[in-house]
This record gives sequence, C-alpha cells and structure tokens, in this order.
Amino acid sequence: MNSKSKAITILFSLIPGAGHMYLGYLKKGTELMTVFFLSTFFIGWLGLNVLGFILPVIWFYSFFDAFHCLEGSSAPDNLSFNGLDWIGDHPQWIGWALIILGVLVAFEEGFASFIPWEWRHYIQIGLVSVILIAGGIKLIVGTKTVEVKEESECGNGE
Repeated sequence: MNSKSKAITILFSLIPGAGHMYLGYLKKGTELMTVFFLSTFFIGWLGLNVLGFILPVIWFYSFFDAFHCLEGSSAPDNLSFNGLDWIGDHPQWIGWALIILGVLVAFEEGFASFIPWEWRHYIQIGLVSVILIAGGIKLIVGTKTVEVKEESECGNGE
C-alpha cells in the first residue's frame, strides 16, 4: 500500500470511506460511506439534531483510519460492527426497518397534510423514540445472555 500517494489519500479522505476505497479497502470504505451518509440523511430528515455529534466522529475516524491503512497499521478490510455481515445474518431487522421507513415516508408525504404541523412533529419524534427504546432493550437483553454464556465458560475453565 505504500505505493499510494499520501496527497491523494488526503484528498479522497475528505469524503468518509473514499480514502479507504482509493487504498483498495472497498468493503470498509463502502461501510463507512454508507454509515456517514445514512446518518446525515436521517438526522436531517427526522430533525434529530441532537445526534449530530455522530457525523464528526464518523468523519474523523474515517479520515485518520485511511492513514493507518496507508501505513499498514490498521485492520485491512474490517470494521468492528461488520455492518454488511450483520445485515445478511438478520434480514428480519432490515424488513422491519423498511416497513417503518415506509410508514414514516407515507406519513410525511401523504397523511401529513391533514394534520397540524405540531402534531406531525410529535408523532414523528414519538415513533423514532419508540424505535430507539425498543432497539436499546433488544441490545440489553441480548447482551445479558451473551455475558452469561461467557461467564459460564470461564467458570468451567478455571
């Protein structure tokens, strides 16, 4: 990878994921780019400016990780969350996400003209809140079962 230009890497790294793609890490670059632009879209669309701190974190991670990849000191083509692998293993979550997005779009573009703006905003934020809370509960419940398995394995080995 040292044959790649640092200047061009800097230029491409201004767009999250593009620097990785230039360096040949297509999967990692695609995941970073998708996470960044989907986050930007949803934060703007749903008016969740409170989550705006996520964007600089993703951008800086992508920018500096591209240099680590250039120097060979980063994991080549792997993110910690393995987004695309997770999607393939959990198609039902993608289905639910698409249904919810479809309802939100239908509400925003179709039914919203009959409802006062204040109500639309509260309904929209309420739906997102329920989704976030349900996702958090699912993660907490799933995490406890994984921790129990890890503890029992450690107990057997000692």
